[in-house]
Amino acid sequence: MPHGGFSGSLTSPEFDFAVDMGHPLLNRTVDGFIRIGAVGGCKVAAEETFECLQRG
Repeated sequence: MPHGGFSGSLTSPEFDFAVDMGHPLLNRTVDGFIRIGAVGGCKVAAEETFECLQRG
């Protein structure tokens, strides 16, 4: 029976995250979505910070 799990660590500036969904293709797919989401979140945070600093 398949089992799932995950583990992660954050060390500046590297982000390491491992996903175990029980199937190698599914692992890579979920890992890709998580990484894309993290990049998108960082981009939005940077843009909002820049906007706030521009307003004063």
